[in-house]
Amino acid sequence: MITLAVYGTLCGKRSFTEMEFFLKLREGQLTEVFGLANGVPSHDVFSRVFRLIDPEQFMRCFVDWLREAYLLVTGKHLALDGKAMRAAAEKSGGGITPYVISAYLCDVGITVAQIGIGEKKNEISELPRLLMMPGPEGCDAAIDAIGCQVDIMDPVKARGGDFCLQVKANQPTAMESVAEYFDDIDKKEETGRPHADVDTYEISEKGHGRVETRSHTVPACEGDAHDMLPDSWARAVCVGRCTHVCTRAGKTTTETHYYVPGGQVSARELARLSRSHWKTACIGCST
Repeated sequence: MITLAVYGTLCGKRSFTEMEFFLKLREGQLTEVFGLANGVPSHDVFSRVFRLIDPEQFMRCFVDWLREAYLLVTGKHLALDGKAMRAAAEKSGGGITPYVISAYLCDVGITVAQIGIGEKKNEISELPRLLMMPGPEGCDAAIDAIGCQVDIMDPVKARGGDFCLQVKANQPTAMESVAEYFDDIDKKEETGRPHADVDTYEISEKGHGRVETRSHTVPACEGDAHDMLPDSWARAVCVGRCTHVCTRAGKTTTETHYYVPGGQVSARELARLSRSHWKTACIGCST
């Protein structure tokens, strides 16, 4: 039943009714492969079976299979992010858009955990539950600004990994402090008094009609992070900046992003962590 449902889903069927019709057209082949004594199940049978499945228990079984099939121990970067399931809004009562948070293993290219959170505002409270689910150990977790909380940092550390948090406007105190810190570094560079031990790394890419340059800066002074950030960021060790310049059709835009890793990283490593995290924006939420 689950394999048939996965097959139907991968072929673009968005309901059990569509799935049943699609599978019945191929009933002969499927019966030969799966030995379907009673043929393709009806949409009602699909619905009953999936309503009985405990999502978290299913996820545990799924991760156990992935661990063996894809050698999850090789994964090093786990991206945690929330997503709106907009395509599902038409099926939910009142057209409400459901939300999920997922853990995407960037090195392998698969989603290894996912839970529904009902509304976007529940993302903070549910992230620790996602981190408690079985999955690869010892991964560096990249989390968007909404996950910048002490109770997110601790579970990541407990799994033997580290974190890389992006600082945004929803963390105004941290955002202002980090921005001022890097402004001071820039001013020292301009006056010929460079900041001590600043690591930099730049990468340029061309494609899809645009030219992109990402410049990364990471100071090596660990104590500075503790001095500038609020107490809730006590586990933070260093700060980093990524300046993204994109030129397309003669128009140039510049964006600056700030990051707080849990451990001291190089500018090149910050580039890998920050870039890999946004792979989650290019994939669907389902595994």
